[in-house]
Amino acid sequence: MFGRWELGAFTQTAVGLARAMVDGVPAPAGPAPRDASRRPARWRRRPAHDEPIAGDYGRVVIEPRTRYAPGETVTAVFVGAHLANDVRRGDTFLEVQRNEADGWVTVADDGDWSTRVRWQRVGRHGSRVTITWDVPGDVRPGWYRLRHLGTARERGGALRAFDGLTREFAVD
Repeated sequence: MFGRWELGAFTQTAVGLARAMVDGVPAPAGPAPRDASRRPARWRRRPAHDEPIAGDYGRVVIEPRTRYAPGETVTAVFVGAHLANDVRRGDTFLEVQRNEADGWVTVADDGDWSTRVRWQRVGRHGSRVTITWDVPGDVRPGWYRLRHLGTARERGGALRAFDGLTREFAVD
């Protein structure tokens, strides 16, 4: 309901209501709200603690191929943690980085339409995070890598930030 695309959704709804008013027609009723009267006051539980699987947090389980062309999809799988440990407001879960003369530069993150983050629980406390990047048609050729940023919850509840990097891959 709230997030990066909230303004666009609100604008779309407001425009639809304004058109209905101008045309003198009733606006669609839309879905009925859920009954929250029996919902507990604390509706969001804290995720269980995390335990790394197949290595430490941020380790790449499946590396991307070595070469990609525009229009192809780059995929990498990381040892991760529950994404709700830190929702990273004002930050990101992923970065697509290009190697420049002065170092690595971020060219896309989880706010871009070309990227996706998929979290998956493995066992009771393990997590895998799959990051994909649909290489845009107008991408600049060069060497790229994917970076995953996350936060793990220790058994005692303490939070620990981590990150992981894939190997470099070429985009021609």
